[in-house]
Amino acid sequence: MRLDRITAWMMLAAVGGACPAARAGEWKLEPFAVIVGGFKFEDHHPTEYADPDVPAAPEGERDRFFTMAISQFGLRAKLAGGFSLLSEFEANGGVNSHGSSAWEGQAALQVRRQLLRFERWGLRVDAGHVQDDSSIDFISAHVLDMLLNDIYTRRPYLASGANHGNGLYATYDIWGGLGAGFAFNAGSPVSSSATPMIGGTYNPYPNFYGEILKTVGDSPNRLPSGSQHFLLFSPSLTFDRKLTGNFRLEAHTSVQLFQVDTNLASTDDDPIEGTNLRAGLRARLFDDMLVAFANFSRVQNNVTGGKRAPQTLEGQDWSGMTVGGGIDWNFHGRSGVGLQYMLVRGRQGELAGVQEHHLNLGGTWWLDQHTSIGARVALYRFISEDKAFGEMSYFLTARVIL
Repeated sequence: MRLDRITAWMMLAAVGGACPAARAGEWKLEPFAVIVGGFKFEDHHPTEYADPDVPAAPEGERDRFFTMAISQFGLRAKLAGGFSLLSEFEANGGVNSHGSSAWEGQAALQVRRQLLRFERWGLRVDAGHVQDDSSIDFISAHVLDMLLNDIYTRRPYLASGANHGNGLYATYDIWGGLGAGFAFNAGSPVSSSATPMIGGTYNPYPNFYGEILKTVGDSPNRLPSGSQHFLLFSPSLTFDRKLTGNFRLEAHTSVQLFQVDTNLASTDDDPIEGTNLRAGLRARLFDDMLVAFANFSRVQNNVTGGKRAPQTLEGQDWSGMTVGGGIDWNFHGRSGVGLQYMLVRGRQGELAGVQEHHLNLGGTWWLDQHTSIGARVALYRFISEDKAFGEMSYFLTARVIL
């Protein structure tokens, strides 16, 4: 017998010995997959300059047409004693889904949730690569055709502090749909999706997130740098209750306290520290025929001068905000239309602020329990003191959920 098989049998024996109650009949394994294929057309708008001496670009970036393929897949397992596990991955086309499949691989393979869960007595504890549910914006069900892999939905989702990352997440049902929880993350800044909410310049990059992406790109193995460290602690409150026969209310609020040590090899650099206040509200009416929601977040953090000047820049603190909402009309079961708008804005010190507008109008028709057709129009608009530009995209997709 090969050594790797002997090792595997020894590991299974160890697990069985540690969990004597975990008999085969008490375990439940459930593979799952979501596969999306479709088309996208991008209509780019020329850059407009505030300076009258700088005319608008006559054409701007060229319009483009794409075929797309995205999938999420994994395994859920219910174990004994209140334990379960979840392993989830995603294959996509990269940023804004401009990539495509290659003969020997995919443009990007991302690790999503990889966690062990304990759930009993109203308590739930997740450990591993977890998702803080209180940090997730309410989103229209009819604009998720690209599984958040486009700037129109992904950018405000990350800017508001959506936290998928290595750590611990725990919640406890207090009473009547009210719950309390907390999330704790620690590791490299790339170990959590909450890092992009950190605003302000980081010389020579427009933000700190640009610097950590550069360090990953420079690594021959695409590994994150061990010289940076990220901490996040977030207490939260959630509410989910059916108030009447046709009305269900969901809400969450949380405070994200974060710190980044940008250079562990030095004691002279100032950490980046900040706070993000978040809240969301969703109302489900007439057995989910109408769903209305709103989201808000406000982040503030100090700004440092980058690696060459790692001290805090006085009077240059970053203040950012995301706000918006939408409504879904599900006129035939899960089939329907949805409208969503999100505003992302920020300002560093006394510098001019920037605004990003994200508007989505989408529709979904479910052919059966597992298969749907989706169509969407999405608009992105960036506005600063000296220029403005944007783009509009049209999506047509087919989605299968197994």
